[in-house]
Amino acid sequence: MMGSVIGLLALVGFSTTDARPLDAEAHFVDASLEFEGELLGWKAVDPDGDGRFELAIAVLTKSGDRELRFHRLEMAKVAASPHIVVPMLDDVMAWGLADVRPAKGQELLLLTRGGAWSFDLAKEGYRDNAEAFARTPLIFDVPDPLSLPHWEYVIPHAGGDLILLPGRDGYALWGPTEAGYAEREVYPAPWNHELTKSEQEDIAEEKARVDEGAGRTISVEIEGGRLELPFLGQDPRRESALLADTRRYRAPALLDVDGDGDLDLLALTATGLAVHINAGEGPPAVATRIEPLPEYASLQPDHTRELRFYDVDADGDQDLVLYDSEDLDGLENTVHTLLVLKQANGRLLPERPDQVMRFETGNLRFGITDVDGDGRPDLVVRKFDLPSLVEAVTGLEFKYTHLVYLGEKRAFERRPTLKHTEVYDEENVAGVIANRELVLDCSGDGIADLVEVDLDGHVNIRRLQVESSFFSGDSWELDNAPWKTYETDGSILSLEVDDLNGDGLGDVISASEKRLTILLSQKGHGR
Repeated sequence: MMGSVIGLLALVGFSTTDARPLDAEAHFVDASLEFEGELLGWKAVDPDGDGRFELAIAVLTKSGDRELRFHRLEMAKVAASPHIVVPMLDDVMAWGLADVRPAKGQELLLLTRGGAWSFDLAKEGYRDNAEAFARTPLIFDVPDPLSLPHWEYVIPHAGGDLILLPGRDGYALWGPTEAGYAEREVYPAPWNHELTKSEQEDIAEEKARVDEGAGRTISVEIEGGRLELPFLGQDPRRESALLADTRRYRAPALLDVDGDGDLDLLALTATGLAVHINAGEGPPAVATRIEPLPEYASLQPDHTRELRFYDVDADGDQDLVLYDSEDLDGLENTVHTLLVLKQANGRLLPERPDQVMRFETGNLRFGITDVDGDGRPDLVVRKFDLPSLVEAVTGLEFKYTHLVYLGEKRAFERRPTLKHTEVYDEENVAGVIANRELVLDCSGDGIADLVEVDLDGHVNIRRLQVESSFFSGDSWELDNAPWKTYETDGSILSLEVDDLNGDGLGDVISASEKRLTILLSQKGHGR
């Protein structure tokens, strides 16, 4: 009887296994670039504003010179030879792209310790080309004097972009004025704090280890969003560095807080979270409001605290996810807590969290992305459980678990839609070591897929699949075996998944010292 019912449902259009079909078996082509020198960094950019990405790649040549190379990007390849090569002068500390000269459009932004310069990419060489638009002492710190980081503090603005520059007394906002390109706002002292004795000792130790005059200072690694060293760059989830000098900045964040399309500025001060709302002319020097830190947001001793910004409820403005974990000296499981704070009534820090999620595990990583393609952000959690003392006696067993909590009206569902656990012992625990991202659909079925770079530098893509049944609803499974494997020379230290070629599927990028591994997704009959 049951077989007859299922057959009838199939005839009238109800599928018992309605997994989303692949888009004609998507596949990937290897568009990697190799370098004789050393790869310092890369960035996907659109310098001419045509909506198509190019790759801007910073390279340290074999002769010891730095170059910034622009490679054209097509659907299935990256040009092997750059169409623009800009040699970097010794005093250039960072680069970016900005529109600071009227009618010039986007130009190369070059930051030195003496100020900021613009460089027209349509011209060759520096003569009659590079122009200083901000002459002011700037301070930077980079881990290596030969590195060439990308500067993110650019605020798009009609008539000339605004640039946030770091000076000794605070950050200054530069932009077009009636008198030309000049300093417009200064965000002063609250972002500086006196160094503790420990910090002073760290700086003295670092300076003692480098040759006098080498131009290096201590590297302050900031995992953006930490409460004690909170913000850096437009993406507060990335790591970067700032100058210690004899003072230290609590670096601000630039992001669209209120969803009006303009980048606002946030900074952590002694009194709370300062919010500088950009009404079209740049963030004002005086904070629009300062939100006091609730008790749940105060930093406890020996705890790690991070603030990360997401549009959790997909309403167009920014919300916060606060992460807290206890710092441990040894290897053991501890409680990791996520607090979801939805913006309401013009406040980023409500009196109470909207949702609290706790995980007892040894290591936890999380991200927020639209896993199922419904337009609402979902929570992706990866946790690594260490064996208990009892388990250690009977035999070591490690558990690595992927969890997906779908977004719903209040925040995220209480129970995960996906719980995929893999078990390892002391003999094969090395298999858990990989760099993983679950952010975009790579297979063409509309569901985000898991991309991994393992210890050998190989890229594995594992499909996250959904099967729909008329009787039992949706069933989510993460493939145990890779859907695609590419024996590349990537690096376990570097992995990004982004849609570089604009086909709607995720592309895979992994940077190592001599190679930029690039796998470009292709729709159509695959291999």
